[in-house]
Amino acid sequence: MAKRTQARRFITLIDTFYEKKVRLICSASAPLQSIFIQADHDSGLDEKRVLMDDLGLSQDSAEALSMFTGEEEIFAFQRTISRLTEMQTEQYWKDGDRSKKKLQPEG
Repeated sequence: MAKRTQARRFITLIDTFYEKKVRLICSASAPLQSIFIQADHDSGLDEKRVLMDDLGLSQDSAEALSMFTGEEEIFAFQRTISRLTEMQTEQYWKDGDRSKKKLQPEG
């Protein structure tokens, strides 16, 4: 669950940077396409089973919850990878060049 929370925070950070056209320079120990792949997949399954037991959920009812199906997370992961890819383009960097724009207060 801790890795899921970290991933959600990272996704929110990238979403915010992308929407505000913030230029981001970063490095990763893994290729972009694999940043959300969990190496220890079995422990994640164990955590889900324990949580399901604690909540008294059957497999059928758990599959109906997005928390357990991961459909929303998969979409968010794909969107984040897409945004990070776009953020590497020359056009994104040009759009984020604030030296040529007149800064005006928001609101």
